[in-house]
Parts: sequence; structure tokens; C-alpha cells
Amino acid sequence: MKRTYLIILIVLVLAVSAGVGGGWWYFSRPSEHEGRLINRIRTIDNNWVEIELYSPKPFPVLNAAMIMGIGDKTFFFGGITNTVLYTVAFRLSPDQWATVRDGDPVIITYKGWPTGWTFGPIDKSRLDKGPILP
Repeated sequence: MKRTYLIILIVLVLAVSAGVGGGWWYFSRPSEHEGRLINRIRTIDNNWVEIELYSPKPFPVLNAAMIMGIGDKTFFFGGITNTVLYTVAFRLSPDQWATVRDGDPVIITYKGWPTGWTFGPIDKSRLDKGPILP
């Protein structure tokens, strides 16, 4: 009787492992945004709000404009900020910042690309609170 339960348990574990695409990968998979985050939101010269985004994988260098979407808004004034290609920043005017809704998803893409990278929801209360990463 115990042997039957053990065999059933082994079969179930193998079936579940195969069903989630390679077994324990499912339990150690990366988060929804794969480590990408909104690192900092700060005021620049009292004229701009800069949103700095970080990715653990470098952004590709392409001959295309980088675009940031927040909710249904699109912003073009930004791009890669350092030579290692892990950080991008976009600047919004005070009027543009006022149109951004708290909790809207942040997405980066390139002009003409059908897909992009997600960074989670915008939290407007983080304005001038400092970066998450140094």
C-alpha cells in the first residue's frame, strides 16, 4: 500500500515538473519585470522631472528613437545615460508630469519595435526621494 502511494507521488511530481517547463525553473523564475526597475524620479533645475530606469541586462544600441510609455502617454525626450547601457532616463516637463497617473505601467521600446521592456507601475510619491540603487 505504501509503495503504491510512493509511486503515485513520484509520477505526480514528474508530471508537475514537466508541465511547468523544465521542472523547478518555475519556482526560481525571475520576477515579472526581470529585475528592471524605476530607480529614481527627481526634479532637475525646477523645470524637468527625470525618470531613471535600470535594467540588469544592457539596452541595445539601435538606430531608432527610444520611447517611454507611461499608461496611455508616450515620451520621447530621453535615452541611455551611461556607457554600460544599463540605465536610461527620460525628462518630462511639469505639464507632462501632471498628466501621468500614479500606478500607470512604465514601458520602454524603440520606434518601430512591436515589443518592449516593462518596469512596473509609476509611483509619483517617490519624486525626489533618492535612488533605489546607488
